[in-house]
Amino acid sequence: FDLRWLREAELKHGRVCMLGVVGFLAQEFVTLPQFENGATPLDDFFVVPAPGLWQVFFTIGAVEAFSNNFKLTPGDMFADGRAPGDLGFDPLGCGKNPD
Repeated sequence: FDLRWLREAELKHGRVCMLGVVGFLAQEFVTLPQFENGATPLDDFFVVPAPGLWQVFFTIGAVEAFSNNFKLTPGDMFADGRAPGDLGFDPLGCGKNPD
């Protein structure tokens, strides 16, 4: 495998895990009115109807495809010279060099 592709996957998985932890913890404090909380956050997963889970699955696929301009293989993902993990989304300017 291309090392850049592996670095991209590692960065993306780390970001998704961080969001997952926030969502896991938020379920303890936030309840939507149309859903009833389970005994644990893991039980809450099974409260969501199947079409809702499919919606999440296809949304993640669309975000993945659009974020890489439909270049999903290691051979063409970095053809334009971008760095792994740099998706061009930095609204707070945290990735700018201070020099």
